[in-house]
Amino acid sequence: FLATYADDVKIYNHPDQLIMDGKDAMQKNYGRLFEQMQKLHCEIVNRIVMGNKVIDQESVRLSPDRYIRAVAIYEITGGLISKVWFVR
Repeated sequence: FLATYADDVKIYNHPDQLIMDGKDAMQKNYGRLFEQMQKLHCEIVNRIVMGNKVIDQESVRLSPDRYIRAVAIYEITGGLISKVWFVR
């Protein structure tokens, strides 16, 4: 999962609230999330690619009966994800 991200990746709640800074922070936060939510699953409903931006509309299963919808905007630099914005 982390191999696709730059070491200095920045993750934001759209538009500019920094929620994670760097791959180490991602590993800590997502590691905890994956441990707590064994049934977590994300399905890409729609994807748009424009230049170095990828915009995904996602359906995220948090538990067998709980779903949320989200939009993730990824910026790619040097073949790795360097920035992410979540629109909730």
